Amino acid sequence: MELNRSEYSKLSASEARPRRQRKVQKDPPKYLNDQEIENLLKAIGSDARDRAMFSIAACRGLRASEVGNLNMADYHEVAGRPPVAHLMIRRLKGSRHREYELTPEEHTAMRAYLRIRGVSPGPLFQSRNHRAISRRRLDELMKQHCLKAGIPVEKAHMHALKHHAGVHVLAITGDVMAVQFHLGHADLRSSLIYTQFTQEQQLAEKLKDWQRKKK
Repeated sequence: MELNRSEYSKLSASEARPRRQRKVQKDPPKYLNDQEIENLLKAIGSDARDRAMFSIAACRGLRASEVGNLNMADYHEVAGRPPVAHLMIRRLKGSRHREYELTPEEHTAMRAYLRIRGVSPGPLFQSRNHRAISRRRLDELMKQHCLKAGIPVEKAHMHALKHHAGVHVLAITGDVMAVQFHLGHADLRSSLIYTQFTQEQQLAEKLKDWQRKKK
């Protein structure tokens, strides 16, 4: 059957009209819980560099590239009782830079590492050739340590540490703006994803309590 010109025009217009894409709901990103972070650091054992590096990445929510961008000049200690350490973090992808006071655990790990590395200028976390540790090497190390710690393979990536920091800060503060401040998000909407994690945790706990009461 042949189409006349007007019918062909209508058909062409309808075909040219963009079809609406179905929104595919994404699964929430994977993150390491507090116990898994503890297991990860235990698996690292006595490796001073990796212990300091992964402690800071987990607590500060660093991307792999942000770990490699850290320099010795970004770290400094402040005398006192007890002494404290500060670290300047320059975040990527439009996030905000700022200086952080390290936790006692991070500070202890850094002091142990610097006794081996020394305090000469250059990348803070170095490879064997004294260059900044690469994203590729960090990914390899994360997979090795997670395997040893018994952490599921789907969580064995550096971004799971960033998500750990977001979930942890929201859990202890209940304030999504604290997450934004801690992770350096320029847009609050980037921090809102962590409310989904904490809601899931709270629901899981309530369901456990409910099941216990039924017994």
